Amino acid sequence: MSGIIFVSAFLDLGEDRSKDKCVETCFQHFSLLAQTGIQIHLFLSPCYKELYEAMHMHMQMENVVVEYVNLSDLHTYREIQDLNPRLPTNRTAHHDTRPFLTLMNAKVELVHRVAETRQQAATHYAWIDFSIWYIFRNDIVSSFTLAMLAESELISEEAIYIPGCWNWKKGMSVDQAWTRVLWRFCGGFFIGR
Repeated sequence: MSGIIFVSAFLDLGEDRSKDKCVETCFQHFSLLAQTGIQIHLFLSPCYKELYEAMHMHMQMENVVVEYVNLSDLHTYREIQDLNPRLPTNRTAHHDTRPFLTLMNAKVELVHRVAETRQQAATHYAWIDFSIWYIFRNDIVSSFTLAMLAESELISEEAIYIPGCWNWKKGMSVDQAWTRVLWRFCGGFFIGR
């Protein structure tokens, strides 16, 4: 039994994401993540299969298990399919879309799915964003830290740990929490058992 299985996803949201990082850049970031050797269970939309295989055909990535799914296959997606949730008025319109926010809320579902299907494979499961390397500043330190974390003996109780990042600005009213996207939790990484 290994320490941690890291779960990640790159799903087609069915919309123009050209104002975000380009797909190839995201895949380059994932390549750096995969090269750390940590165990990764990757959910990938079928439309990215050829690109994934072309970019990684020269790499031996036995540490990565790929499962092909579409956003519409997810329970989180189906739960809100017939609802018409109102998106916050103060948001980055090209980025904070309904499909994107659906995927952000599906992270726990994907981790749970891996934990259910690979119960005996790990002691812990962690979400890590597909292109998290975008925020890492030092490749060597980041690689070492992830490898060390992957082999660490962690907490034994059943819990989920999510870093917080809510920067409540002085003078903000409670009403403003309903009109803007506020990232209460840093969704790029979390870990649980």
